[in-house]
Amino acid sequence: MVHTAARQLVDRGCRVAFYEDYPYADRPGATEAALATAGAGDWRLEVIHLDTVDVAAQVKAVDYYRSQLGVLFRGAEAMPSQVWSFAASRSPEAGLAERIWWPPEG
Repeated sequence: MVHTAARQLVDRGCRVAFYEDYPYADRPGATEAALATAGAGDWRLEVIHLDTVDVAAQVKAVDYYRSQLGVLFRGAEAMPSQVWSFAASRSPEAGLAERIWWPPEG
């Protein structure tokens, strides 16, 4: 529903970026499947470099969803390392990052 609403904004000329939603984007092939379903072959990838403070803040934010930690991360103890690993996997070069996707303007 959120994706559909965002696409309607794009169709109306709004500038909207699509974020790789972790932990769902960590599933093998999930991002590629989402892009294919969205017809996003011409979307532009932007890699946003993060520092350790950024990822630590992400870990803290995810930790507020205590009821979901068991299902999504196999427990609270495993979550921090998984968030750090995902951030490390998003950059084509060494370092921490997250990625967003921009549909073409116009």
